[in-house]
Amino acid sequence: MQLSIPKTPLTIQISSSHAAAFSVVTIGCMLVDPFGHMNPLSGFGLLAWWFFINATSYLSGELVTQNTFRLRDPDCWPFGTIVVASAVAALLVGGNVSLVILIMTYVVDCPYFFWPTFIAVSKLAFLIAVGRLFFFLHERIAELAIASAPEVSEQTAVEAESGCALALRLPAYLGENILYLRSQDHYVEVMTDKGSHLIKMRFRDAMEEVQPLQGQQIHRSCWVRQSAVVRAKTHNRRLLIETSDGARHPVSRSFIPDVRAKMRL
Repeated sequence: MQLSIPKTPLTIQISSSHAAAFSVVTIGCMLVDPFGHMNPLSGFGLLAWWFFINATSYLSGELVTQNTFRLRDPDCWPFGTIVVASAVAALLVGGNVSLVILIMTYVVDCPYFFWPTFIAVSKLAFLIAVGRLFFFLHERIAELAIASAPEVSEQTAVEAESGCALALRLPAYLGENILYLRSQDHYVEVMTDKGSHLIKMRFRDAMEEVQPLQGQQIHRSCWVRQSAVVRAKTHNRRLLIETSDGARHPVSRSFIPDVRAKMRL
């Protein structure tokens, strides 16, 4: 599947959590001061110094990571893209920090910190960039899937109100002949006569959307369509309902009276 990526300007979005973390890190660097006696600054000057280093490093890294998959198709060599973009971000961040440190060490006549600092900071920046890019890859693929999904017309929406709205969530190849629903953690398994599909939604909401179909909840995590029931039998004092696909579903004791009455078992 080929997804087209529109040409968009480079942007950086700074969340409140990132701003808070940036503030904590900057103040922490000022208090700890990794350079110790090598840094002639103190007080507000030291705070401004670390603010500049952290701000330029953060912005240069985020500029690369946030825009990589907005300018490049996620389906086109995604893992190679992550490695290359992470390397670029690492070089930008490592070079930025090392250059500032080089200037400082030059001022105090101690030019021996450039390469060790560059290598250490670049390694850390590379690992952080890889994690960020995996996050943005997943986010961008989700955005493109939503953008490329077919829109539901007003006519289809009206039909859904009088028909089965849940059927509209199913892939076309599964058809609309729903047999039963089963809850699986945060998902609902919808079984049709052609296969099953998992939908992330509440089981209660799924039963509301399937209401136009004649059926009955037989368990706190199972709903069965009446026309899909082949037979019912008792096994080890438990009532079991067998559907047309051969599956057997236990009926909870609290649901047995309603099931027998509505399904005429």
